Amino acid sequence: MPKPSRNVLFKVTCPIGNTVELWEKTWEGHSKPRHAEQDHIGDLKKVQATIEDPDQMRLSTHPVVGSDSCLYERTVAGTNALMRIAVIYDSPGFQVGGLQGHVTGIYMPEPGSGGYVGEIFWLAERMKGKKQ
Repeated sequence: MPKPSRNVLFKVTCPIGNTVELWEKTWEGHSKPRHAEQDHIGDLKKVQATIEDPDQMRLSTHPVVGSDSCLYERTVAGTNALMRIAVIYDSPGFQVGGLQGHVTGIYMPEPGSGGYVGEIFWLAERMKGKKQ
């Protein structure tokens, strides 16, 4: 049986060579309504930039999908606001690139907030030497 078609809002490549899609159902049905108070969430260009040119990438520690899930993070230009994007991949091993994934969540965590955020495994050159 064929998979149902998904309306893809964008498909981009991250710095380590993974391909990431944002599905309309995730954008319209989860991220925008659930995090509407976070005004940068509504800007698709900022979401894309966070995946294409993140400040850092972290491992997820989520108990169910952690081994298949990555967190892309970027400070929104002109602000101190951090955008975090959770992406789940088809299989473990996303740290070496070449995999396909899709966005499962887009949010702006409060400073010091917890969650299933693990260690940084990739850091942009511009961030090296800066306090994390």
